Amino acid sequence: MTYFSKNSPIGVIGAGNVGTALAVALDKSGYDVVSVASRTFASAVKLSDRVSNSKPELDTQKTVDASKVVFVTTPDDSILPVLNALKFRQGQLIIHCSGVSSLRLFEDANLPNGVFRACFHPIQSFASINYDDDCFEHITIGIEGTSYIKEFLQKICADFGANFVELRPEDKSIYHLSGVLMGGLLSEYVAMCAELWVSFGLSREQGVKALLPMMKQVSNNIEKYGIPNAVAGPFARGDVGTISKHIEAISKYKPDLLPFYCHLSMQGLQFVEEKNQLDSDVIHQMRNMLEEKLEDRQII
Repeated sequence: MTYFSKNSPIGVIGAGNVGTALAVALDKSGYDVVSVASRTFASAVKLSDRVSNSKPELDTQKTVDASKVVFVTTPDDSILPVLNALKFRQGQLIIHCSGVSSLRLFEDANLPNGVFRACFHPIQSFASINYDDDCFEHITIGIEGTSYIKEFLQKICADFGANFVELRPEDKSIYHLSGVLMGGLLSEYVAMCAELWVSFGLSREQGVKALLPMMKQVSNNIEKYGIPNAVAGPFARGDVGTISKHIEAISKYKPDLLPFYCHLSMQGLQFVEEKNQLDSDVIHQMRNMLEEKLEDRQII
């Protein structure tokens, strides 16, 4: 049986946001990152400069040859082409970092017998390569692998100060969707909210400055009170008149946002109901208001 440890030479293929954060965190935690490869040598050098004893490579095969454990941190659609372009050897551990793809991805790769496979996906939004080396602390990492491979991955999580969840192949798409809705789409949602400030003569930047403290407080409320208790605002209060004014304003100033507002609000009513502080008649009235507005625009 082959075991992996901090002393196992590690290679990282992909020097983007995730690969950079991962390599730096591994190095800080005492793992032996010996080689990093990227599509451009400049990116590999930039990452290698932040890791103690690693060598930058443009030839990805050299990174594979130097490593016992290989993390593939390329974009999802590139993982399989990268794997099929390389030669791995028996006893190596190949770990891809896709959130949506499972261990089944390896079934389509031309890997020799005796190559171990795993998935290691941090459910976090990495928007830049310029992260602190503790950026994995307290986040959750989804892992897949055989029993003793998972022990190695769990040890990495513990050394990062991160949490982990064990996933099945059939879990990956919906698990990853939760992260995309929270990470990528939340950023776009904030952008949409800030853009509304332009409608009344101020700037998007002023909107972000005003709304960001609220975003942080919402996060604090959820952490402190949980769901549904942290759900707040006019829907949680049953302020039908306020909601009617919001719909009127959206229809006038940002009509293309109306379907999003109505559908999002309707999805959120389940948590208002779960909070159990409003009469069912009020919830029914709010739901009917939203449905009628969607029907008027024939967009249900």
